Amino acid sequence: MSQDLIPNFPNVSLVAFYGKKSPEFTKLILELQQYLSKLLPGIFERYALESIHATLLGCEGVKTERGILSRWFLERREESRIIDFLGFLNSIQNCSQLPINIRFGGYQFSVDYGFTSRHKHPYERSFCFQNEIAVLMGWPMKVETIIMDIDNLRRSAENYNLLHKYHGNPDNIDNDCYLRIGILNSTISAEKSQEVEQKIQEYLRMRSPLELALSLEDLSFVQYNDYTLPLATTQVIPLQDATPKKLEILYPIAIENNT
Repeated sequence: MSQDLIPNFPNVSLVAFYGKKSPEFTKLILELQQYLSKLLPGIFERYALESIHATLLGCEGVKTERGILSRWFLERREESRIIDFLGFLNSIQNCSQLPINIRFGGYQFSVDYGFTSRHKHPYERSFCFQNEIAVLMGWPMKVETIIMDIDNLRRSAENYNLLHKYHGNPDNIDNDCYLRIGILNSTISAEKSQEVEQKIQEYLRMRSPLELALSLEDLSFVQYNDYTLPLATTQVIPLQDATPKKLEILYPIAIENNT
């Protein structure tokens, strides 16, 4: 099947922290959104708190006669694979790695945490702009060392024909727990972008770190029609309630090629 026949919307992802959040997590997100609004008045637009989430694994695909064709294996490795939902659900619902302790903020530039994200210290990646998107990042932490639990969890999905989007090259590592918290509605200079990033990074450094336990209860499959996952247009299946049949219903059919 051609890659062009797989629609972007609707499609499916496995996400964490979607919907209601803990008071501590809510406080952190609102603090950052308010600070960004102060630094970039009229430019920064915050995302709705309930819609903010961390994408653990993009499960995008398309319905075929054989089952759900895995999008990222097709697009990143040119392999046609059918997703094994039964195996994947059994694996993650019984995953010994969960819960995973995720730390947001409190990263000191002088400390070696045993990990860099895209060759940058966690302090530098704790907040950044990715094009116009404002992104908060955290990492799995154990005894002041970043461990590879998120990357390992994503990589293990390959056994069930689900490829993490950023693992197209088997040597790539993506251990980031990232949340998009807002968007810039107009372009700012590279200098201004760097200035704001550094202020937020320093704010996070000085703030008490937030430790979150990522558990089964925090994970959901979502069928989305918009990358920001508005509540009104997003269908949610908690991981603990998911079955292969429920998930397969969420997927789109291939786009017709009339040429």
